[in-house]
Amino acid sequence: MFMKSVIISFLLLPLCVILSAAENEIVYQSGNFKDEIQNWRDYHKIIKKEVAEDGSININSGGHLGGISRCFNVKPERLYDVKASLTGTGKVQLAVNGSSGFAYSAPTELSQDRTTEISISYYEEKQSLSIYLFSAEKIPSVFSLKSFSISAEPELSLAAEKVDFYSIEAEDFPGSNGKIVACEGSSGKAVSGGKWYRLMEIPAPQTALPFYVYLKVSSNSSAASKDFIKLYRDAQVLAQVPIDIKNEWQWIKAGPLKAAAAGLKLNVTATCEKGYEISIDKAVISTNADISENELNKGK
Repeated sequence: MFMKSVIISFLLLPLCVILSAAENEIVYQSGNFKDEIQNWRDYHKIIKKEVAEDGSININSGGHLGGISRCFNVKPERLYDVKASLTGTGKVQLAVNGSSGFAYSAPTELSQDRTTEISISYYEEKQSLSIYLFSAEKIPSVFSLKSFSISAEPELSLAAEKVDFYSIEAEDFPGSNGKIVACEGSSGKAVSGGKWYRLMEIPAPQTALPFYVYLKVSSNSSAASKDFIKLYRDAQVLAQVPIDIKNEWQWIKAGPLKAAAAGLKLNVTATCEKGYEISIDKAVISTNADISENELNKGK
């Protein structure tokens, strides 16, 4: 635990964030949709969409995925907070689609007696975000959108500091459900897990320079299986790297990545065939895009 704290502190040393009382920049905010119901499109098949007397949007979803959607223009290279407040019955999800693909909230049970807020943070490289609110189950959800907002978080001011070569053991940074196991060919122990397992939480260096994450991984899936390692910030996928060779240790590289997108940590998640597992032995974090396999194995 001491070594983990030292490594995290060291990676955060380049952080030169100007801390201030700056508030989020509002991109869109509304609690009354009477004059803009036409801007919210039907998503999949819905039974009914109408504006209530209080200005909220009432939706009868009609079944799984039924709901509403809308596209918004945004400034590029910013982190956005997307929030929806709802009442109703059944389970719904909020989704954001941008340049790195879809990010989904967890399915959320609504109540008619209280307002429930669902939120997603999303770093957008380009200039538009598409928003979706929909039923998360086959039973039709009936819900009301009471308010909705998109805001941009304050921009970070980071120094362009190099991160040469920081090697961390997977067992020192396990994910929420990664299993620490003895694994043949690893440098000690490894972290293993099946499909959708969060194997590691990797500290992200706070630098203005693009950085890379090198991972020593192994998969016991079949040769035909399409296995991937995905790096997430919350619900957003920032990188996806295939594991082409099976049943032996290999180095893969994710990046370039940005501190503004990654935040303080990256969740490393396995994608493989059901019943099989991916293992991670160690990770190397660097602003160097061209570290050789020999250097990675030697620990430079």
